[in-house]
Amino acid sequence: MNKWEYCVLTGVMVPTKGNFSGHYPHLFTFSNSGISEELDLTKKGAATRPEGWEKATESEYIAAKISELGMQGWEMVGMGTGIFNIGDGGAHCIYFKRPMA
Repeated sequence: MNKWEYCVLTGVMVPTKGNFSGHYPHLFTFSNSGISEELDLTKKGAATRPEGWEKATESEYIAAKISELGMQGWEMVGMGTGIFNIGDGGAHCIYFKRPMA
């Protein structure tokens, strides 16, 4: 039986003109005891970003994190509108999974 681990990227707005935008974007990784890791992707969290990413826009950083998740073996498995309703769309949650090591 396969065992999986999961994470979710929250607060992502639908891309417009090729740019993601955020509505308090965060990346949460889950474990059996709940949230095992939280990463603040907002501009306010820029000081904790890896070197070279401090001045990136939220859009650039969100796109980079999605790419990084893929490189780490995470597979995008779903997307849904979160509790926010902003304008025509809303903030989305993007769900990922990968096999447990």
